[in-house]
Amino acid sequence: MEIERRVHVRVKVNCEMAMVLDGEYFSCQARNIASRGILARVQSGDVSILEETAEVACWLEYNGRNFEAKCRVLRIVGRDVALIFLDLRADQVSFVQDMIEENGE
Repeated sequence: MEIERRVHVRVKVNCEMAMVLDGEYFSCQARNIASRGILARVQSGDVSILEETAEVACWLEYNGRNFEAKCRVLRIVGRDVALIFLDLRADQVSFVQDMIEENGE
């Protein structure tokens, strides 16, 4: 029997995203989002310098609104990077909730 690790609902999204770690820029595509984190596929940038537990800055634009947050790398599988949001403010939480509601089924 497989146990589902996710506690928070994830919804598929498709928007451009960027991450920065120690001055290294990663162009990404956001694949899904939840209230606690986001999954991104790195399109360009040296994935080998990313490590689990590293803190990165991330940016994305969705429906003309910009989002910026500090995140921690949870998992790296190939070019897919799972991130958890760190210390979101109320406006950031609202942005994420809007994305979830607009993309939910």
